Amino acid sequence: MVPAASDPEPRQAPAAVEAPEAASDAADQQVSSERDGDALDGAGTASAPEKQPLPRACPGAEAPEADGEVAAVAAKKNVPACYPEAQFVERLCAGNFPGAALVLFGKDSPWARMYMKGPGKAWSTAPGADQERMFFREEVLVLQDPALSKNSMSSEGASFYALRWNGSCVKLTEEELTDQPPWAKATPPVRWDWIDDNLQDELRGSDKIQQAVVAMKKDCKGARIGSKPPQCVKREQALSDLIVSHVRAGAQLPDPTLLP
Repeated sequence: MVPAASDPEPRQAPAAVEAPEAASDAADQQVSSERDGDALDGAGTASAPEKQPLPRACPGAEAPEADGEVAAVAAKKNVPACYPEAQFVERLCAGNFPGAALVLFGKDSPWARMYMKGPGKAWSTAPGADQERMFFREEVLVLQDPALSKNSMSSEGASFYALRWNGSCVKLTEEELTDQPPWAKATPPVRWDWIDDNLQDELRGSDKIQQAVVAMKKDCKGARIGSKPPQCVKREQALSDLIVSHVRAGAQLPDPTLLP
């Protein structure tokens, strides 16, 4: 016990001297790591790429003229030779994005629009999805250039991806569509509860839509899919029609929270 009591503990002195340096090094490393993290967050990483804003203009809009073949098809069809970039279409059609559809269908959007010649069914492009019911005179956005997807070995003409108002992508053929707008355009039901919260907030800025939301929630309270009372179904359809009319009238909507 005597040696222990008289031991000046010389080992503690170096530790006391080195501790500030170690703390300083650790702080420098932390700052460096935070800076590196900020740089990665700003630039995006391969494992979690940053979401890109929705396209609102034709790719290469500054170009003086469209490609000759595409321009010829556009002139013949009387639709703009304007289609989103292939990578965006691939992401969009890998799922269902109702909020993105409302923005892309905006009044001033440049995307080619066509209309169903009659009712029918079309395969959804989402993984695991089934066929969807298409409506007579339904308006769709053409996402791929028909001229570049035409199969000379097929009698059905070109097939391509198209976007519906409800946010789903389907595969259609030229024979099913016309570029002539009908006197009354049809749309599939736009589900309010599938729309992103930030877009719901914007849409509620319309008094008519706000009143329709209140009425729909009142009449659909407790209702389940497949067993909704007629009044609930009626309210949902009325709200859907108001949303579509609002967007067609020129509503300026921000990008949804959920992006392709």
